[in-house]
Amino acid sequence: MTILRTSRPLRRWRIGMTAMAAALAVASLSLAGCGGGSGASDGTTKLTFASWDAAEPATRQSTLDLVKQFETEHPNIKVSISPIPFSDIEQKVLLQVQSGSAPDVVQTASNYTADFNAAGALEPLDTRAGQDYLAEIPQNVADVSRVDGKLVAVPWAVQPVGFWYNKKLMAQAGLDPQSPPKTIDELLTDLKAIKAKLPGVIPLGVDSTNRVFGLDVNWSWMRTFGAEPIASSGAQATTPEMANYLNFMRTLATEHYTEVNQKIGYFRPLAAQNKVAFSWDQPILEPTMKSASKMDDKTFQDTWGVTTLPAGPGGQKFSVPQDHQLAIMKSSKAKDAAWTFIQWMTRNEKALNHVVADKGALPPVSKPSDAVNALVEKDSALKAFRDDVAPTMVRPPWGPKYAKAYDPIMVGVQQMMTGNQPVTAVADEMQSKLQGALQ
Repeated sequence: MTILRTSRPLRRWRIGMTAMAAALAVASLSLAGCGGGSGASDGTTKLTFASWDAAEPATRQSTLDLVKQFETEHPNIKVSISPIPFSDIEQKVLLQVQSGSAPDVVQTASNYTADFNAAGALEPLDTRAGQDYLAEIPQNVADVSRVDGKLVAVPWAVQPVGFWYNKKLMAQAGLDPQSPPKTIDELLTDLKAIKAKLPGVIPLGVDSTNRVFGLDVNWSWMRTFGAEPIASSGAQATTPEMANYLNFMRTLATEHYTEVNQKIGYFRPLAAQNKVAFSWDQPILEPTMKSASKMDDKTFQDTWGVTTLPAGPGGQKFSVPQDHQLAIMKSSKAKDAAWTFIQWMTRNEKALNHVVADKGALPPVSKPSDAVNALVEKDSALKAFRDDVAPTMVRPPWGPKYAKAYDPIMVGVQQMMTGNQPVTAVADEMQSKLQGALQ
């Protein structure tokens, strides 16, 4: 499987868990209140696993079932799940690291991995993984899990970000449902038609929130316009290319082509109700919409398609990796058992079936079993992610500087979308703040 060409700072943590996580705890999931796993008097090893999949309705039960299956096959290892929402997991786990109560295994992604590693919290995995394990992972997929060349996590679910289009809504707007927009100019034309013909529909769902994920998904759009506000040479927010991107975002807002300052999760249930025409989202959108709308596979594939991001002035198309990864915390007292768990979660056929069927993602191995591969082959959206979207991916410059840079950049994006300042004024302010953040 050919996947890609790879080329959050801490938020204020809301004290206490969300209602969802609290409800899950009541439902008998044990929270990781004590640190790394340890042996019990009966010879079993206890692990704690911090996971946002266990806190989200679409993947909660399947994650619990998967862990139960692991425990059945490994009766000497017991896994206590700590369900933490995606938006909270980085800050909560880092606080646990500081207090000496970190989990053994953590589900992580994008800049979370870089931040955990910068805090000295992750166990290096190159030696533990070994050549045989690594040989099954495409090099560019494994590289997403590396920091400074060292493997600090392993890929669990490959999650490119793709351009979803609703064929039925396109047809209702007088557009060709088999021909989604291929360029930014075509996209703007299609958004205008959808807004005019379907006033109750959001033309484009795109996350514009001031958080690391917001910058992640906007990084592709910036690169499409030729902009890289964070470069090896420092802040680059005042380029003509960045001005073009910012003006595009202002157009999306002023023409009411999107809803400003909304998380991607805001658009997903609306997409399931056919109230979003285009959406810039991960493969997880498919199982989320199916769960919300009870659509069968055929109805879904007749309604939704996936393609690459429309090309910008330079003709190039970009995506970003949002792969879900698993990592061992350095403080764990049960690293061998933790690695056994991670190996099973990333190689066992039942676990990879969960990745594809429940998480809606691509498996992390180049040659999955025939049964797992068949799940991908029968899903036109996943095939498009694998064959078309993933090869356009570029890795954002994740790391401590990226964690400091998201706020100046996304504040500027929101200023463009909600205000009327000239683009030069917004870009100048962004440049000044970026320079201060990157020092």
